[in-house]
Amino acid sequence: MKQVGIICSGSRLNFAPLLHVTDKYLFYGTTLGVYVLNAATFSVEKILKCCDRQMCSFAVSPHNENLLVSVGNDGTILLWNIEEVFVSMMC
Repeated sequence: MKQVGIICSGSRLNFAPLLHVTDKYLFYGTTLGVYVLNAATFSVEKILKCCDRQMCSFAVSPHNENLLVSVGNDGTILLWNIEEVFVSMMC
């Protein structure tokens, strides 16, 4: 049997984007946050917890792949600079 893909626990298949890819990062959205993976090695570099409840969506800047905005069901809107987040963030 050959693995063709994986969907992490808590994935949100009902909103877009679930996945965003840049030259440097692969962003994967779940109900509780955004996983930031290294695009070359597919290893998890950061986990961004976006809100107290469920995350609604996220978007990566088309001009700067280090900027990401996330929106939660609780009304939380966060702007992230990926290069400034050193470890998994909890807000």
